[in-house]
Amino acid sequence: MKNKFGACIITMILMFCITSQVRSQFNTNNVTMTVTGINEEYENKFKDKLDVFIFELNDINIKPTITPLTIEVSYKDGEGYINVIINYIHEDVFNPQTKYYSQNLQWSSWGKGISIWLIEEIFDAISYYKFEVAKKEWSLDKTIHDMTISVKLVNKNKDWVMFYAHNFLNNYGLYDWDFYKNVILYYNEKYYETKVIDYNSLEDRSFFFIDKEIELSGEKTGAYYFSKFFNIKE
Repeated sequence: MKNKFGACIITMILMFCITSQVRSQFNTNNVTMTVTGINEEYENKFKDKLDVFIFELNDINIKPTITPLTIEVSYKDGEGYINVIINYIHEDVFNPQTKYYSQNLQWSSWGKGISIWLIEEIFDAISYYKFEVAKKEWSLDKTIHDMTISVKLVNKNKDWVMFYAHNFLNNYGLYDWDFYKNVILYYNEKYYETKVIDYNSLEDRSFFFIDKEIELSGEKTGAYYFSKFFNIKE
């Protein structure tokens, strides 16, 4: 009986360890940080609170295929940014087994675009992290609060797309965020800009419906290269 009990305890411990490992797929080994232009007090605070960001990533259960992940905190000429750079592999994010694939399939029937649910989840994690850094007893540090947050997706060809957002206190007094309509992208060594054409769908359904891809003149727009980056089909 003792042996059976002992075996049961060992099995439970192994299951706990495996579960903890699965739910802790982000850690300081695959999440790095750079801080520039911030005074020493806040540089230390950003670094000390990094575990908040890592905890949120694991709690949301984002898959570690987006690693290595880098957080860049910068402040210059009165403007601050918290930028998260992720490794973007389209086939991994939109694997048919993922929730992103299902959500993308649902809304793409309404028009040409891409699910940005993953980006939304990362913005949630950044906002929790930023709030912890900014809070000062019963108030928030305005300079930190005003910092723009962004998520930059970089693929194997070093092309990238960057989404932007800003934080605010909503009507319930909770720390919230909203997307900016425009995104910046770098494709085939050239910079482009495009915007979402249905902001409500972006905010409410986590879906980015793209703008026109070809101008009347025949020139390709930023939306065209955005579509190429995300492998958006007709």
